[in-house]
Amino acid sequence: MRGFPYIAIDPKCLEGSPEGRYFARNTYCIQERARELLASKGCPDSCSNCLVEIPYEVAGKIILDPVEGRIACDFLLMWEGSGEGLYIKEGTRAYVIETTGHRIHSIVSEGETVRSGSKIAYISTGKGEVRTVRADVEGVIAYIYQDLTSKPEKLLFIVVGGENVRRIRIF
Repeated sequence: MRGFPYIAIDPKCLEGSPEGRYFARNTYCIQERARELLASKGCPDSCSNCLVEIPYEVAGKIILDPVEGRIACDFLLMWEGSGEGLYIKEGTRAYVIETTGHRIHSIVSEGETVRSGSKIAYISTGKGEVRTVRADVEGVIAYIYQDLTSKPEKLLFIVVGGENVRRIRIF
């Protein structure tokens, strides 16, 4: 089982954004060596692809361009206690599966591959009924955004095509 997810994004996505105040001190340098993608903590001056860590909950408003249906900036999704992550480039086509209900129970997590028709969540209705939410696209769950202000509850599953996800080793 993986730990809690955390995320680092291209700092240009924070420019002029109210979320810029969440700018974190942790940075990650993305490099490719022998066709393997690597992320190292810290960005020396020689790093040409530096990402900054921001709170996971804030990233959902930044990484997705809902009008274009594309990823708005490069991001690195990592898991606490894991030496692995996912790297997704700006411009990648993104599909959003929106779920709303009295209570929502996700049965998938970030990094999992889903097929069209796969179960991704259960919704409990106000009447106590349980409904199944199924993916209507194939791909990798890139991000799960929970709107904490929404009543009833709302979860957004951001799915990208598997060919657009690079596995990355973090050291």
